[in-house]
Amino acid sequence: MYTIFIEYKIDPNHLKTYYNIHQHLQDTIKKYDIQQYKWQKAVDQPYLFVESMQVSSLTMYHQWKEQQTSDSPHFPWRNIFSYISGGSKKFNMWAFENVTLQDMI
Repeated sequence: MYTIFIEYKIDPNHLKTYYNIHQHLQDTIKKYDIQQYKWQKAVDQPYLFVESMQVSSLTMYHQWKEQQTSDSPHFPWRNIFSYISGGSKKFNMWAFENVTLQDMI
């Protein structure tokens, strides 16, 4: 299992619009094979949001990274780029895998 983290900061002037668009975004990403989706906002950094989800393989992550960098109309988060402070260049996405202490020794 892998965890995908997505992080961005919304321009405060567009916060209400972002919330409205995000409802549609959540409906869209639920169509993918993801588990444990979470949408969170930072406590000490205003307008900073993180989304996380579990995926069983990195295939979807690699597809999304390709769509992100190619400005694909199929990229689920594309519609929020104009509301991010700094635009699409400030949209970050990473994949992580679980490790144990034994993995590190």
